[in-house]
Amino acid sequence: MRTDSFALLVWLALLILPVHLFSDNADNKLIDRIYTETSLYRFRTADSLIKANENRCKSNPTFHLAVINYYWWKLISGQQNAVYAKKITERIELVARNNKVNSQISDHELFVLISIYAFQARVSLKDHAYFSALSALSTYYSIIKQSFGREYRYSPFLLTSGLYQFFSGLARDRYPIFSPLLNQFASGNMKLGLYYLGNASLSDDMKIKQEAEYFLMKIHFDIHHDYKEAEKYCQLLIKKYPDNLLFQYYLFKIWLASGQVAKATDQIEVLERLSKRNPQLTPDEKRYFVDESLKELNKRN
Repeated sequence: MRTDSFALLVWLALLILPVHLFSDNADNKLIDRIYTETSLYRFRTADSLIKANENRCKSNPTFHLAVINYYWWKLISGQQNAVYAKKITERIELVARNNKVNSQISDHELFVLISIYAFQARVSLKDHAYFSALSALSTYYSIIKQSFGREYRYSPFLLTSGLYQFFSGLARDRYPIFSPLLNQFASGNMKLGLYYLGNASLSDDMKIKQEAEYFLMKIHFDIHHDYKEAEKYCQLLIKKYPDNLLFQYYLFKIWLASGQVAKATDQIEVLERLSKRNPQLTPDEKRYFVDESLKELNKRN
């Protein structure tokens, strides 16, 4: 995807974070483990945990969010994983039917619904269904606006509001042609968005911290082209999740974009080694990021 396209698409999808924030009471350890296994690309383990607890957790929207997150990682990690787009949509529809926004909703419940509706926009954009994406975004905005002003009362909103503020501001600045479509949404402030994300990256909660670092890496790489800052955040992510192929792939991209071709070439070998030694990946998933890296390296050459 071209860098200038990234800004608009990413805002329209509100940079759907691979959310693994917060769970409810007795299910905390289970849900957190599903997220951890997913982040470490232990897909079979995550899938087994989901299937073993599906019936017991069927009324827990945070469990469903963890499942949607797992499906998303599968979708973006292989050419042959398109079936997961349908699974995401079906799961979102299930949660939406059983969970409505009202004046009694807690901050945590609101955050979960914000995240779920954001996934719907992301799936629509991946399928190039732009009108569906805008419709999903409209629903998303009607929910997220209720969280504005609560960022320091409930810290996860620093992430969602930070992303909204930064990318809605960016979209308006760079794409005035879309102003008529964007007028239905509150104007964003890029500086405020970065401020929120910076605060989130300092959180004592490692889950919040990771997500903030991920998006700061993306912003510095794709928008600001500040490869030194992008690498800083990427290395922090890899230190915590060394087997995460997406994070390792971004390190390749950062090194290639910054002209460190030898390092980028060596990083392909790292990706190949990590993929081959992971028994929980399909053959397609073992090759996906290696092949994508080779394509980008060949284009440069």
